[in-house]
Amino acid sequence: MAGPLTAQAAAVEAVQAWLAHLSQERRASPRTLEAYGFAGRRYVAFLEAHRGGALTVGEMGGIEAAELRAWLACLRGGEKPLSPRSMSQALSAVRGFHRFLDRRLGVANAAVGLVRGPKVKPGAPRPVTEDQARGQIAEPQVCTNTTCQAKAAMRLVHNRSIFTDKQIVRIQEAPEHIPEGETPQTCSMCAWESLVDTAKPGDRVEVTGVYRAVPLRVNPRQRT
Repeated sequence: MAGPLTAQAAAVEAVQAWLAHLSQERRASPRTLEAYGFAGRRYVAFLEAHRGGALTVGEMGGIEAAELRAWLACLRGGEKPLSPRSMSQALSAVRGFHRFLDRRLGVANAAVGLVRGPKVKPGAPRPVTEDQARGQIAEPQVCTNTTCQAKAAMRLVHNRSIFTDKQIVRIQEAPEHIPEGETPQTCSMCAWESLVDTAKPGDRVEVTGVYRAVPLRVNPRQRT
C-alpha cells in the first residue's frame, strides 16, 4: 500500500493489512493465513454485495448484527455449505479482523460480540484398546492410603473404571480491558465433564471456579 491505512481506505485493503499483521507480527502459519484470508475476503465480498457497493474501513464499524447473521446463513447455504465447525472458525476470523480495525484504526463494532456461532456437536468418542489408552489416561502412581504411600504399586483395571473428560483451556482478557501498548494476559483453566468443548475460540466467557497459583521455574537449574 502506498500509505498508512485510514478510515477512508477500502475494506479489502484492510483485509490485506490484517493478513500482513498476522504474518509479520503474530507469526501466523501459512495455513492460518490462507484460512483467515479466505474468510475475510468472503466476508467483505458478501457485505459489499449485500449493501450494493464497495465498503470503506470506516463503514465496517457500522455493520449490524443482522448482517453478520445473514453472512452466517449464506455460509450455511449454497452449493458448498460449511459445517458448523467451519462456520465457527470463519466467525472467529472475522472477530479477529474487527479487533484489528478497532485497535489499529479506532473503528470499533460492538455488534460482532452480539452474534454467537453455531453449536458444534462433539464427536462420538473413539474406542481404543487397553494398550492405546495407557498413553492417554493419567493412571495413579502413588497409593492414596496414608499408611501405604507405595509407588508404582497400583494397576488400572480399565473395564471396571469410570473415566471423566478433562480439557485444559487458555483464556485471554478482553481487548477493551488491555491497556494500550501492552499484550493481553492469559490464564489456563481446567474444564471437566459437561463443560468440555462448550466454548469455541473467540467466544467471550465468564468463568466461576477455584483459582490456584502454580510456581513457575524459569530456569530448571535455579531455585525459586
